[in-house]
Amino acid sequence: MVCSASAQVSFWCASYGRVSYDEGVTYRDTVCPRVACQYRADEIDSISFASADNQLTRIQLWKAGEVFSDPRMCIHNDVYRAGVEANPSWRNSYIPIDSIAWYPYALQSVLMPVRDTLPVRTMYGVLEYEYEYPVYPDPMHASYTYELQVDDPSIVRAHVVNKRYNEMLFGVGSSTRMYLYVAPLAVGETNVSITFDGKIKKSFRVVVTPQNAVADDEITPIDSLYSKIFNRLVVTGNITPAGDPDLKNVDEGLTSFYRTMFTLQENPSDQIYWIWNDPGITELGTNKFNVDNPIIEQFFHRLYYNIWMCNSYMKRTKDEAGLAAKRAEIRFVRAYLYYQLLDMFGSVPLVTDNSFFTTTKQNPRAEVYLFVESELLEAERDLPEAGHKTNYYGVDKAAAWLLLSRLYLNGGVYADKNDYGKAAEYAHKVIASSYDLATNYKWLFYGDNDQRSKVNDAWKEMILTIPQGGVNMASWGGSKFAICSFASSQMPATGDGDYWQCYTSRKQLVNLFCADPSSVSGTADDISAQVGDDRALFCNTYNGATWYCGSLSAGDFQSGWALQKWTNLLADKEYERTAPAWPETDLPLLRKAEAYLNYAEAVLRGGSEIDGLTALKAVNTIRERANAAPMETVALDDLLDERGREFYAEGYRRTDLIRFDKFGGSTGYSWELKHGAIRPNMQSFPAYMNVYPIPALFMNAIPEAKQNEGY
Repeated sequence: MVCSASAQVSFWCASYGRVSYDEGVTYRDTVCPRVACQYRADEIDSISFASADNQLTRIQLWKAGEVFSDPRMCIHNDVYRAGVEANPSWRNSYIPIDSIAWYPYALQSVLMPVRDTLPVRTMYGVLEYEYEYPVYPDPMHASYTYELQVDDPSIVRAHVVNKRYNEMLFGVGSSTRMYLYVAPLAVGETNVSITFDGKIKKSFRVVVTPQNAVADDEITPIDSLYSKIFNRLVVTGNITPAGDPDLKNVDEGLTSFYRTMFTLQENPSDQIYWIWNDPGITELGTNKFNVDNPIIEQFFHRLYYNIWMCNSYMKRTKDEAGLAAKRAEIRFVRAYLYYQLLDMFGSVPLVTDNSFFTTTKQNPRAEVYLFVESELLEAERDLPEAGHKTNYYGVDKAAAWLLLSRLYLNGGVYADKNDYGKAAEYAHKVIASSYDLATNYKWLFYGDNDQRSKVNDAWKEMILTIPQGGVNMASWGGSKFAICSFASSQMPATGDGDYWQCYTSRKQLVNLFCADPSSVSGTADDISAQVGDDRALFCNTYNGATWYCGSLSAGDFQSGWALQKWTNLLADKEYERTAPAWPETDLPLLRKAEAYLNYAEAVLRGGSEIDGLTALKAVNTIRERANAAPMETVALDDLLDERGREFYAEGYRRTDLIRFDKFGGSTGYSWELKHGAIRPNMQSFPAYMNVYPIPALFMNAIPEAKQNEGY
């Protein structure tokens, strides 16, 4: 939908890259500027923009085809100053609101589609005002009151947050900055007004109309919406690999569910390290993230965006015959998304009817836990039997069982519940199912890891995977990311021609396989043979290049051992690629190996053995596949290490470390660059960081929202 506003003076940019005026004329900037500006409509007839890197660099005011004023370099929130520069008399004008800013991160955020009559794509804006105080007698003593009125609160919800800034504007006073949030609730029109000190009233009209019919849940065919829900586990918009994103004005690849989930699980942990100083990622890698972290924010938005689509599907198919199995699949996907919110953020709104701004309650973490459990149990009833999916990339009972096992295993963290018996029970259901372990560990991450391969049997282990291959699934946040971010042109070929050189291994991961890194060398085939474990897919020497271990350095890809886990290579040389320019490697979200390790841990934590299967036997089943020597005994810490060997660089590690009390608040385990430490020295970070902060954008948009403790 579009929210547009108009008044007696030009007022607000209304949609992506657009500035709308009450005369009905629209002016477009090709690179959506960070700000739009307000001028008297009778002073000008058009405005042109220039921008770079999403920052406004020039505003030109036009009158009768000539430049009326050219306030240069009005960066970001300095539009007020541009206005005064253009017309000094405005300083004392009757309009006290002289700057407006549009924050584009959530132009199409899911936080706004709060009624099912609205399309998937919606937007909300932050209108930023500066109010100039008189210089005398004391600018810091000045104050004012305001009243906010929405004529029809069923159309939009609005609220104001204001802050006092102790700064001087052109030496004439201090400033209070006000943020007005206007959230569309339904299609229609209404007036919003603000009255200052009971005297000065600023009114504008908000018009909410449908936009982008393809994304509209009232128009999109049900089968297409079903496919899109699975598609959006990796794809980021309506054009692949990029071009029409769901979430605007960030690097589109960073809005992928898979990529952001992977990043938030792996980067703050003890196994791999992103060497580049990219916004938000450095802070994750050194455990110094905060409420403004863009990766955290994008994952939060992506989760609710995808949940909104699930809610729409469930509503529209409520009375449809013959869709019980598909509804169960979508219910599972929604539960999986809420599981991610439960794990990453803790207490979050449970919204099943797309009513964000009419129901803004944040449910306690324990309630979210029970909700995810109940949804999975209900989905299980109508899902296909394990191993009998009609769609290879769909969901069956085994997926529900494995996610329930994972949920119950973390019950002590999420809800202070001892559900280890249930964790063992549901893990054993998966173990007893027709799914099997792949013959060759490294083939799990090959380009032919699906059912079309005549050689690679990785598909036998895949309980839930994200398909890759073909232009319709191309994404910068899928297997392209998983392969290329670990790749260098100095390494053996990956089957993909791009080399991003982003991730390298931390010493703690190497030590899981090899206590003395100096004792082994070569590529993945060499090192895995030398350490006696097929999962040790490292490269430390190749064609004269050397990778080191134990002295990570930002920007130095060779300061840690390279990893060859993710590739686009083929076990089946006759495998027919569908899109040679994009990797074919499917992304496993749930695979059977997890069931064995979940079961072993649940039994060691107090769950009962089932059918005589011991924790030791379950672990050794996994080790046998990896051609690793069997363990003679197994303890909990052994389980954490084994999970590290099996699931490194797959999006598990942060959750595992928290469950084993080795993440936030722990001083007994350290790793290189933990909390910024240059060398392991038992640096720690607070326990409150075991959940991520609720993003600032959400906190500002919903007055009732409560931030997680510590942030």
